[in-house]
Amino acid sequence: MKPSMTGYSPEQVATGSLEDGKEVVILYVKEFYDQLNHVRNSGQVGYFYSWSHLEDSNTFVLFIYWENKEEVAIVFPPNQHSIVEGMKMPKELIITSTPINMLVEDARLTGRDFFDLSGPVVHLRDVVYHEPTLTN
Repeated sequence: MKPSMTGYSPEQVATGSLEDGKEVVILYVKEFYDQLNHVRNSGQVGYFYSWSHLEDSNTFVLFIYWENKEEVAIVFPPNQHSIVEGMKMPKELIITSTPINMLVEDARLTGRDFFDLSGPVVHLRDVVYHEPTLTN
C-alpha cells in the first residue's frame, strides 16, 4: 500500500443478483464515507483497480483509484478470503458506508425488494480478481 493510504476491511458483506441477473457483492466499509460521498458527488465515474496479496499476513488488498484522485484500499484478511475467491468471475461490486443490515431493514419496512442505495455508495462494474503478478 502507498504510505498515505490506509486500508479497511468490510464489516458486512452481502451477495445476490441485480435486476439484470448480474451477480453482485455489496461491501459495507464505514470508514469510506467521505471518499464514497466525494466520488458520488463529483460525477466522475472513471476508475481502475488492482489487487495485491500480502504474503506475510496472508491478506488480499483491492486498491481502487478514481479519476478525481480519490482512492481506497479494501483489505480482505484470511477470514474473508471466500469473498476474493468468489470474485474470480466478474461481479458487480457495490461499496457502501451504510450498514447492510440497515439497508435490509429499510427495504423490509418499506415493502421494497431492493436496497435504497441513495447514500454514499459507489457501483463498480465487472470487477474480477486477478492473481497479482511480479514484474522485473
